[in-house]
Amino acid sequence: MSNDNLNKRKQWTHQSFEKDDLSEIGLFFKKFYLGMGEYGSMGYFDWKISRNYVQPGIINLIKDNGKIVSTASLTPK
Repeated sequence: MSNDNLNKRKQWTHQSFEKDDLSEIGLFFKKFYLGMGEYGSMGYFDWKISRNYVQPGIINLIKDNGKIVSTASLTPK
């Protein structure tokens, strides 16, 4: 791997979801999810992660210079 690629990767950070990320997650999914329904909305992720009645879910974010570029989540059912 070249040094240029290593330097680019250093800009990426991993972080667990925080309530303040909801609006940014909503914008991320509006841009990339073109399907119908509520998937990707702020309300959907608030339920999925914060207010899930089984137990809170998990969502991890990969950010590049503070901007979400990828997500991974687990929803207890």
